[in-house]
Amino acid sequence: MGEIAMDLLMKKFYIFIFLVCNCAFSQNQFSSKIKSDCEIIISAMKNSDYNKILDYTYPKVIEIGGGREKLFSLMKNTLDKMKKEGYVFENQILGEPQRIYNAGKELHCIVPKKTIIKTPKGRVEATYYLLAVSKDNGRRWFFIESHMLNDENKKLIFPNFNSDLKIPKNSKPVLID
Repeated sequence: MGEIAMDLLMKKFYIFIFLVCNCAFSQNQFSSKIKSDCEIIISAMKNSDYNKILDYTYPKVIEIGGGREKLFSLMKNTLDKMKKEGYVFENQILGEPQRIYNAGKELHCIVPKKTIIKTPKGRVEATYYLLAVSKDNGRRWFFIESHMLNDENKKLIFPNFNSDLKIPKNSKPVLID
């Protein structure tokens, strides 16, 4: 093999190694923190700790929803009614937080969440998506259910929303038994 061909081969090899390393290190560096903050909400749901859920709810959502007291009451009444009707959150399983997007001074990330709910007609499973948001470069994460975000209120809640971040549609609930 000639010297030029060997040089070309080595350059391709280095480019390949660079791309592989770049992909390996471009994983979500905040993944464990996002998941641990999200687990706090899941635990709070199991324990009906509505204040803790609100502590991790994106603040602008609380503001738009009429304030903490109003949302607390709405959440409690809704979940209490669901329990009386036989609906129980049985399990919530977090998927891996996806890619981080810069959105103005915030970081945004999608987190898949499989939810299993016991209903009077059987157990139902669906995959939902949370939008994780950090205002302090990843030290603390707030969450918002993605189904709350349509084009209109997304601009209201997040004036600097990064349009490269695509929010997946929630799956339809499926009866599993």
